[in-house]
Amino acid sequence: LVIGNLTAGVRYQARVARYREQRTRHLYEMSKALAVGRSPQDIAATSEQFIASTFHARSQVLLPDDNGKLQPLTHPQGMTPWDDAIAQWSFDKGLPAGAGTDTLPGVPYQILPLKSGEKTYGLVVVEPGNLRQLMIPEQQRLLETFTLLVANALERLTLTASEEQARMASEREQIRNALLAALSHDLRTPLTVLFGQAEIL
Repeated sequence: LVIGNLTAGVRYQARVARYREQRTRHLYEMSKALAVGRSPQDIAATSEQFIASTFHARSQVLLPDDNGKLQPLTHPQGMTPWDDAIAQWSFDKGLPAGAGTDTLPGVPYQILPLKSGEKTYGLVVVEPGNLRQLMIPEQQRLLETFTLLVANALERLTLTASEEQARMASEREQIRNALLAALSHDLRTPLTVLFGQAEIL
């Protein structure tokens, strides 16, 4: 009996160790793939690929358009249509909604905000083949870690775009100043001649 219990304990520990190793590998591979993403579409595709392989779930990344309305970047086949109002609420509040949460728990998907710090960059809607996947605390923590990686990747893209806009604005300002300096020099010479002639008269 004691040996049976010890064997069961060892098997359980081995299963836990394998699961942790697999989880760590998934996180590492996902962070590597997200790091090379150059557009929101790249980030969404990577996110959806890793959520599918890790959780056996369909997913969709939603980002706000210029008017703040959430738009999907992809359209996976067979996914249950998500509720616009709940998605907007989740985005505005920065809180999860849907299955496994206190907000609209009866739907077959979960909506998770893509937050980095205090800013919400978008949402990911996850629809697993088996809803119990979302109820396992370890799986939920892993999914939340995935969303943090995606949010960080979106933040990186936003900062890169802001830096590029600032660089372009600086270059435009330098060109404008150079043109004004050239024009003022070109205008100054004839004006000096005119003023000189006016003084002679």
